[in-house]
Amino acid sequence: MTIQQRLEEIRKIVKNETRVVVSELSRQFDVTEETIRRDLYKLETEGLVTRTYGGAILNQNITYENIDYRRREKTNPEEKREIAALAASVVPWNTTVCADGSSTVAEALKMLSAHEGITVLTYSIKAIENLADTKIRLVSTGGIVNSNTCAFEGMVTKKIIESFNTEFALLSCKAINLDGGVYDSNEEEVELKKRMIDHASKTILLVDSSKFDRIAFAHMVDLERLYMLITDKRPSDKWCDRLRKNGVKLLCPEQEEGSRGGE
Repeated sequence: MTIQQRLEEIRKIVKNETRVVVSELSRQFDVTEETIRRDLYKLETEGLVTRTYGGAILNQNITYENIDYRRREKTNPEEKREIAALAASVVPWNTTVCADGSSTVAEALKMLSAHEGITVLTYSIKAIENLADTKIRLVSTGGIVNSNTCAFEGMVTKKIIESFNTEFALLSCKAINLDGGVYDSNEEEVELKKRMIDHASKTILLVDSSKFDRIAFAHMVDLERLYMLITDKRPSDKWCDRLRKNGVKLLCPEQEEGSRGGE
């Protein structure tokens, strides 16, 4: 088991049990207690836990909420449109895209509808409604309807996603963290997004500036697996350095023409 795999397993344990003990984790993973202490220190820097004598407890300020799609759609509309326009500017004509159920991505898909030769695979019911009368070749996953997220979910949805390979994955999230990567609050939807990442050549993350340096319930993907990050405001120098070191292209309004994509 790699360090990242062990950290991910510890994340799951602490989220389920809210408290972990160093000695128990040491036996479970067959590593020294000092190794586990280092792991818990890393999770503390992410904001996931607070270390205690002999273990750690889950922080209570983590984002768990699954806000109704209709409310999310009305949150930060200007930022979403700005991010969506940038996303549409980097996705070429005559390509394939898989898209999650977020309101930001739905906005980007509206702008992509002017492109020729675009095929979109999505589990977003709202995106399907928006794109039904456009030139986009639309592939719906189907599945069980979740009225709260306005999206399909379940085994059928997962299997359909796994049946296709796309050039781009357009995804959003609830939180992004320098140490832990990308997070969301809905475990079921995270599983769908992970499958999209696995079946896309390039993953583009659309995230507004309020999501930086936060953590949510379920880990989605590590930063280094992203192709590009698009946001509404230039992040801190520390973030820019980390993205550059991980080979992630950055696109935001503050960039000058010609520097788009971080190239």
